[in-house]
Amino acid sequence: MKKLLIAGMINLLLLNIVLAEDKWEYKIYKTHGDTTNKYIEIQLNNFGKAGWELITATWDFSKVFIFKRKIEDEDD
Repeated sequence: MKKLLIAGMINLLLLNIVLAEDKWEYKIYKTHGDTTNKYIEIQLNNFGKAGWELITATWDFSKVFIFKRKIEDEDD
């Protein structure tokens, strides 16, 4: 009986983990060719302070930075 109860509790815990998927929002920051590295650094630090995490960066003619941050539950 104890094993059945423990198994049931584990199943409920796993179900809660699966149902509590994180939700994310994304931001794209694109610079122009004449933007200085110092300015970009300041902007990236500002995004970091606001909770944004840099997930990728590319550059050809311009620099493109893509950020994500977790969406907090509306109930919080």
